[in-house]
Amino acid sequence: MKFSSFSLFALSGLFAGAFAAPVASSQRDVVARDTGYGPVTETVSHVKTITILTQLVSDVKVHTGAINATIVDVVIDETSKLEITKLVQNEVKQIIAIISTAIKGITELEVIQLVEADLKTVVSLLVELIVEIVFTLQGVVKVVGITVSELLGFILPLLVNVIIALLHAVAAIVGDVLSLLKLVLGPVLDIVGGVLTGLGELLQQHY
Repeated sequence: MKFSSFSLFALSGLFAGAFAAPVASSQRDVVARDTGYGPVTETVSHVKTITILTQLVSDVKVHTGAINATIVDVVIDETSKLEITKLVQNEVKQIIAIISTAIKGITELEVIQLVEADLKTVVSLLVELIVEIVFTLQGVVKVVGITVSELLGFILPLLVNVIIALLHAVAAIVGDVLSLLKLVLGPVLDIVGGVLTGLGELLQQHY
């Protein structure tokens, strides 16, 4: 979706604050530690991590774009509500599959040490992914007039779980990114938690 109320441009200032804050110093310590894997694969692995996440965001936007298109100038009645719900569920299933594929690719990489610039890129991509999904779903429920649980049904926990699995997979490779995600998503953490409840709870646990 196009970020209006929460643009990626605005996130740049939050990133600067996050990396300048004391917690960011400890975060850099985490990613700069001696992993024991040696330096040989570091450059290749961090490039692959960023490549996988970049492609993931791009692929997800294809499906969020399809979702957004269904609520443009639509007249909501029971028939259109059912049609939109069915389409959104199908698109979200595709998003889950895409994220699952990305997780598989990431878990095959070596543990790496990221410099601050690369860590910032990784966190930026994760934020963009989460915001894209959350605000797309929020837009649908506002237009259709139902809750996200009613919109997605049993698919909702599957979506939340696969996003959490992605965050843990990335953290296992590059270090704990959850604290930085909480810092950057702070202004919209309530919205994130309102749409993706389990994810909001996970981020709230990190300081």
